[in-house]
Amino acid sequence: MTRSKQLKRLLLALVLGIWSVVAYEVTETLASGAKEELPPEARDTTREVRQFVYRDEVKDPFFGKSLSQDSSRRHRPAIAIAWTPPPLTLSGIMGKKGKLSALFEATTGEVSFLVEGDTLAGMKILKISSGGITYCYKNQKRTISLDGQ
Repeated sequence: MTRSKQLKRLLLALVLGIWSVVAYEVTETLASGAKEELPPEARDTTREVRQFVYRDEVKDPFFGKSLSQDSSRRHRPAIAIAWTPPPLTLSGIMGKKGKLSALFEATTGEVSFLVEGDTLAGMKILKISSGGITYCYKNQKRTISLDGQ
């Protein structure tokens, strides 16, 4: 026989021997019905229920200061953010009296046709008339006419 066949047979016999020992141990344990005894501290069935209590003395994880002592955080005035118009230009309005569409051109050159109720780049078209449109952008309602005003 070649050396590789002998090695394969040896490994197979070794694996079968290990599995037979494992199987024997499992069957002996199940047949005996023996249960492991737990240490007394692990057997304690009474558990203490802790209630969560909020404390205001929490430290900021980034700066190490107590949030309750940092008065600059409590009374800091809100910063007003300047409103910027949407990145779209009204290029035209077309259609029949009841079905008007607004033609918008983006700064990238992309052209879009929108009707009432459509949303583009965060701007929702509320009303389209022959003179201009009314839209809502960043929670502010604005009106724009074809001449850009």
